[in-house]
This record gives sequence, structure tokens and C-alpha cells, in this order.
Amino acid sequence: MTTQRKRKELISIPGVNLPAGNVVGIKAGGLLWYSALRADGADVKEQARNALAALKRNLEAAGATLDDVVKATVYFQDIADRLPFHEVWMEHFSGPEYPARIVVQVADASMRPGGGSQFAIDIVALAPESCRCPQRS
Repeated sequence: MTTQRKRKELISIPGVNLPAGNVVGIKAGGLLWYSALRADGADVKEQARNALAALKRNLEAAGATLDDVVKATVYFQDIADRLPFHEVWMEHFSGPEYPARIVVQVADASMRPGGGSQFAIDIVALAPESCRCPQRS
């Protein structure tokens, strides 16, 4: 008899309610995948601090840390915002093993009505072997 192996797990965070079709993250293939993380704030630095704090909470809920992040793609509405964003990024990540990162400019990084975010971040992180991935209820 063959048992079906679960190929991916949805990750949710207690107290975070998302519309149907949206997820905080997915665990698959030994990795944690987070898509379109963004945050509000008065300026890019505040938004970056808020988004990276949310990322840290998401990773911790799955049993991982910022040190487990291996790849980031940052989508900026204005590519000039990459410099203040980078300053905040360096407050949260330490070398010499920084995550691989690419930044690109897009037409609308907020992509939600009334959203004021100047960027969105996609993250790939190593999943711990025993992931404490909270399941969506």
C-alpha cells in the first residue's frame, strides 16, 4: 500500500485573517515560501521595518529565523527607494551569509485598494525539519 505524501502545507499566523485564495506562506520541498509581503508606514524605512518585523514573526511561527532566509525579491514602485530600504535590511540581516537578493521596479507595488506600500517582498527560507507550521483553520 502506498501512502500519499503531502507535497505542501499552508502556513497561517494566529490572528491574521486573509481573504479566500490568499495565504501567508507555503512550506514545500524543505523551503518556506512567502509572497508579496508588504506593510504600511509613513516612509519606505518605516514600511521596511514593519514588513521585516512581520516576516520575522511569520518565520518564527514556522520555527525558522531570519538567518534561514536564502532568497529575496523586492519589487519597488520607485527604484530609488532601494537605498533607504537597504539601510533597514542591513539592520535585520548579518553577513557574511546574506540572503541572495534582487530588486526590480514595478508599476504598482501596493496592488491593493487604498494601499500605500512602496514595495512588496517575496521570500524563500529554509524550513526546519520539524516545521511548526500553523495550519489555516
